[in-house]
Amino acid sequence: MKIKLLTFSLLFSFICFSQNGSAYKQLEPVKDDLGKALQKNSEISEKNRKLAIQIAEERRQKNINAFNQSKTDAFKAFNLKNFSRCIYYYESSRKMGWYDAEFEYIAGVSYYNLWKELKKKKYKSKAKKILKLSKKHGYIDAELFLDKYF
Repeated sequence: MKIKLLTFSLLFSFICFSQNGSAYKQLEPVKDDLGKALQKNSEISEKNRKLAIQIAEERRQKNINAFNQSKTDAFKAFNLKNFSRCIYYYESSRKMGWYDAEFEYIAGVSYYNLWKELKKKKYKSKAKKILKLSKKHGYIDAELFLDKYF
């Protein structure tokens, strides 16, 4: 069976490659019009990509004011011990494309305080996750808080 299969594959490859000398001779270069069209298409795609990046950056710059306002409101709520409101401002600001390690810290502490009040597991895990994020962004108090309470 192996011999028949080997013989058949050799015969098939001989027939395929022997017609015009080799398989590479059968290939034709891309026609000029098609090549130009492909090049133009790639140039348009590059322009669209650059435009999309520019639009995204402009949107992020507009969001910085809204982010800073959310951060200010969250700090006020945290100082008044209104932890759920602080978390609301933090969660609403996450979609804006900015982060602040201190902001993440007060949100994590707010989640922790809600966990102490309400004893819901999800608040404790969320607190730990956000505090680790704050620690990752370089906020020392978050690391100390994690070491002390987790």
